[in-house]
Amino acid sequence: MADLLLTASSGLRAFQQALNVTGHNIANVNTEGYNRQRLEINAGTPQLSAGGYVGTGARTVSINRVYQDYLSNQLNNSHTAISKYNNIDVYSTQLNGTLGDPEVGISAGMQNMFATWNTMANDPTNTSSPRFLLDSQAQLAMQVENYDSLRNDLIEQVNGQLSSSATQVNRITKELVFLNESLGSLNQRKELPANDLLDKRDQLVKELNKYMDTKVFQNDDGTIDVYTSDGKVPLITDNRAMSVYTKESPFEKYDAINGAPIKNQQLDLYIQMPGTGRETVISDSIKGGEIGGALAFRKDQLMRAEDELGLSVAGMAIAMNAQHRQGFDAAGVRGADLFSLNGKEPVLMNTASNYSNPSNTGTGSITSTGTPTSEFAYKLTFNGSSYDVTDAYSNRIISAGVTTAALSAGLTNFNGSGVTLTSGAGTPAKGDSFMVYTTTDFHKSLEQTAYKDTRNGGTLTNNDITINLNKSGLSSNPTDLSNPADFAQVQKQLSLLQPRTYSMTFDGSNYTISDKRTGQIIPLDSTTAAAGVTTLRFEGLQVDIDQTARQIKPGDKFEFRFLDDAMSQFSTTQLVPEQVAYRGTDNSGVPLAIGNNVNAANMASLQDKKILTGNQNTFKSAFSVMAGNVGTYHRTNEVSMETQEAVNSQLIQLKDSMSGVNLDEEAANMLKFQQAYQAAAQIMQASQRMFDTIIGALN
Repeated sequence: MADLLLTASSGLRAFQQALNVTGHNIANVNTEGYNRQRLEINAGTPQLSAGGYVGTGARTVSINRVYQDYLSNQLNNSHTAISKYNNIDVYSTQLNGTLGDPEVGISAGMQNMFATWNTMANDPTNTSSPRFLLDSQAQLAMQVENYDSLRNDLIEQVNGQLSSSATQVNRITKELVFLNESLGSLNQRKELPANDLLDKRDQLVKELNKYMDTKVFQNDDGTIDVYTSDGKVPLITDNRAMSVYTKESPFEKYDAINGAPIKNQQLDLYIQMPGTGRETVISDSIKGGEIGGALAFRKDQLMRAEDELGLSVAGMAIAMNAQHRQGFDAAGVRGADLFSLNGKEPVLMNTASNYSNPSNTGTGSITSTGTPTSEFAYKLTFNGSSYDVTDAYSNRIISAGVTTAALSAGLTNFNGSGVTLTSGAGTPAKGDSFMVYTTTDFHKSLEQTAYKDTRNGGTLTNNDITINLNKSGLSSNPTDLSNPADFAQVQKQLSLLQPRTYSMTFDGSNYTISDKRTGQIIPLDSTTAAAGVTTLRFEGLQVDIDQTARQIKPGDKFEFRFLDDAMSQFSTTQLVPEQVAYRGTDNSGVPLAIGNNVNAANMASLQDKKILTGNQNTFKSAFSVMAGNVGTYHRTNEVSMETQEAVNSQLIQLKDSMSGVNLDEEAANMLKFQQAYQAAAQIMQASQRMFDTIIGALN
């Protein structure tokens, strides 16, 4: 009877435990990350009797999770991929909406501006055309500014997400360390696995993968180490969480206009490596999750779009400035820059230009010497006995009755301009006129300065390094482009520009230039040094490094953001309709007749000329390439997102079928275990009655 009682009681204990496990499963049917549990019941050790081995009932072995490591890892990988693509989509949708359509925004602004040049070419003397032209340029500048505002907003969004995500990563890793301590302690006491704690830990790892992709290593003591997915950066090691934090890029430059440094704006993620305490950038080790998505969007779409759009807009501005300088305005003054790429006021050249009106009948001439201190345009007209000097635009008299003797002797610092006007050889005829005017430096409106790594050991500042269009091959007076050969040389260098942001590193003797986004090494066309200035030339650019006052040290780093800075500081400089240079020139470099439209036609034709990227693209097609890349990236990301969502849905279904709680199944188990429990209780009762009968018989 005793054996029967023990057998029944073992069944009662086993089925009670089974009912507890089943009830626990049912209670957690909606618990995120819960894996159903199953009680393992084995037969008790049989005992030898006269009739052979007799069973001793049941014994509970363990409560196991219905869990598959490989499936959990696949779900984590899918989860981190979905988080990445969803996050990219948030940003990419905004950028694609602004730049993905080549028929709106900046592209439409370019097209509208060239249309006004066509109108002027068709009717060059129409006084409304220059005003409409300047309005279209102002509208284009506003559209570029609107894009720049969106770009800055996207950068702020990315930076904000990186900071908040880093906070969440630190929260999760601290919770994992706490669970590690609990599980490790249980393991040391040789207790059975704490299934619910394991579920919670797995759920935290899954949540961590929402923010970044990770690799988990299982330790013998039951704890886990967590690394970035490339295995290079520890997030949890020796059961210690490494704090992740964000910092601004160390590259900045001082803006003399605003009197403050301009930050690179880019945030990166850092940790201090265990053992060394060395601060390390970990951004490149993160490929998945919301952080990986934000970083991928910034690098693969936003930075690329910045440089490609910069090439289209800056290339257009450079080409139009150069072409505009080939013509003359209504007053007979050579065209100046239409756009600035650095936000600075035009810089006067150190000499003034002059010419004799081609309709003159006399042999007289006028020369100018000295360095101009202000902008002017003087028209000198010989009235038969003396010269009248007027403002070429307003016809306001500046000086009347200037004698030939006085002009022959030289009008020093005439009208406070810093320039001396002198008559040359020959005799003027009555009605002959001469022009003297100032011009501005072509390259000064393009010039950019470098970004300096604030950790550099050298004293060289960002303003000691200037980036410009390559000036090699230009004439002795290259800054006004009055020489047609200089114009052709500018176009040649313009065709070599590439949509890149550059990094420069100095190793103590050599400079290495690389593409910041891809890391590609860029070969130098030439390196020259003179009077303390080292000049590097590559891909249509010229970098001048001035060490006359300060020095660069080995390991120092700088960045060149020529095209991106050009976009940020793009503005119009031509604000006076009368100064639109629509007229062409004759072979001697003087303007053709007032009604001439040669330069207006040349300006309009720039729209269809393949000037950029090795003479393969027009400004519009370069913009279309950029827009196409933005749209393709956006659509590719959408397809990847949809694919991953489908894969994730299948994995969840598979996991639920294996590890999820099925209420129908649990209800059936509940009934089965309840009936078994009741049956075991009946055995207990039968055993009790038999025992009572025997006791009664003995009495």
